[in-house]
Amino acid sequence: MINYMLRNEKYMGDALLQKTYIVDCISKQVKKNNGEVAQYYIENNHEAIIPKDMFLRVQEELARRSSKRRVSSKALTERGKYSSKHALTGLLV
Repeated sequence: MINYMLRNEKYMGDALLQKTYIVDCISKQVKKNNGEVAQYYIENNHEAIIPKDMFLRVQEELARRSSKRRVSSKALTERGKYSSKHALTGLLV
């Protein structure tokens, strides 16, 4: 939940509208908006839970951590030695 809060702009007082949209009103199929429909970003929409400067620092830190590449020369993938959900599942036979 903390990770969700630190990635969602609603907690710093802004709002991004139309993240999803309804494709067909009869079937009510909802689809993620990847540029098909215009999105609107509203600043200072409501009172912030997380201060804006702290939220932006967290975004920079998340970007820095995600940009890291190979952990070691023994790494199997670029994310690290263990690519599965649990550390030792790839090593079990």
